[in-house]
Amino acid sequence: MDFGYFTLSDNHYDNNPRSSNQFVADITAEALYAEELGMHSAWIGEHHFNSLGVLSCPDLVLAYVAARSKRIRLAPAVTVLPLHNPIRVAEQWATLDLLSGGRVDFAAGRGYDRREYLPFHVSFEDNQGIFEEGLELVRKLWMAEGRISHHGRHYSFDDVRITPKPVQRPIPAYVGSFSKPSIELAARLGCGLIVAPFAAAMSYGGLREVADLYHESCARYGTKPGRLMCSYFIHFADNTAQEDGQRAADSLLPGVRDPRLPRRSKIGAAELPLLRRHGRAAAAGEAGRPDGKFRPARHGGGHHLNLEEGRGGRILRGDPLFQRRVEAAQSGQGRDGALHGRSRAGLRRRPHGARRLSAYL
Repeated sequence: MDFGYFTLSDNHYDNNPRSSNQFVADITAEALYAEELGMHSAWIGEHHFNSLGVLSCPDLVLAYVAARSKRIRLAPAVTVLPLHNPIRVAEQWATLDLLSGGRVDFAAGRGYDRREYLPFHVSFEDNQGIFEEGLELVRKLWMAEGRISHHGRHYSFDDVRITPKPVQRPIPAYVGSFSKPSIELAARLGCGLIVAPFAAAMSYGGLREVADLYHESCARYGTKPGRLMCSYFIHFADNTAQEDGQRAADSLLPGVRDPRLPRRSKIGAAELPLLRRHGRAAAAGEAGRPDGKFRPARHGGGHHLNLEEGRGGRILRGDPLFQRRVEAAQSGQGRDGALHGRSRAGLRRRPHGARRLSAYL
């Protein structure tokens, strides 16, 4: 098992005094500390215009980390590729791969928040098509020995060759997926896959189902499956008193081990007890609906909501860490099968001091 640092840079907490500037500085320092601890990798997310993610330039932060480290692998989690020109993305990460001595793991996705798209004047409705064409171009530009031309639906150019070239040929690439089209894209391009567990349970019934779909798609396209990773969060404490204090301060923790929490909501939807907010559900699904249609849980109190749309379905949800899974088709419950292989994991700090471990399988 390989351990590493991971953050989505979410700073959206009640009564949180930490500024986004301070959090970015903290993330940078923690990524460097991960190197001192002997961790394997640093994965830093990209988000725009919202406190659910305050770090907009993981490439620049990781470049800073690269200059002050020797071993740790450097990765975005993930680059929201449709928001950027793929030529520029290929140049930036090839340059970081060169400067870091071949330590880049590249991960890309299409995001889930329409509000991140609007100021960039990029079509959210067509983000899957933009993403697919963009990722193909990034990888083609990395591998091309000479100049290439491209005339597609979203991008068009002639006689382009990027410099510098990456040290790794190819740079390890992963697709962050919330939907079947992205899983199939990863398989078609021979990329690894990164999946959020709540999305896997919501859309497919569990991680095993996602793994099966990915491997079936690889077989159909004749490609070799890459590493399949998912985030997994665990809290740590140095002693019982600290654990009790964290558990009282953190609304997520009571759901992790409290056996008294109900396994079913009043509307009959299956649920994951640990995915709760302030002791209550952040979102709930309709019973017998495995297609990923969520709505906000009906109780008092405000919740920050995001709207996810696209081919993978429509989700109205709160904080991504506090979700509910819908009842799996026919069986009445899903199967969260274990994924085999090596894993990566990372520490992530919360405003009240608890530490969170995120493992990639």
